[in-house]
Amino acid sequence: MIGDTVRKHKGNISRAARELGLTRRGLYLKIERYEIKASA
Repeated sequence: MIGDTVRKHKGNISRAARELGLTRRGLYLKIERYEIKASA
C-alpha cells in the first residue's frame, strides 16, 4: 500500500504522505522500518 502510493506519486514523498495521512517523516520511518521499495 505505501509503496504503491509512493510510486503513484512518482516518488514524491510529500504527496504520498499527504494522501496516506502521514507526515513526511512518518512515511520515511515506515518505509525504513518495513523495508519498502519506494522507487518511482
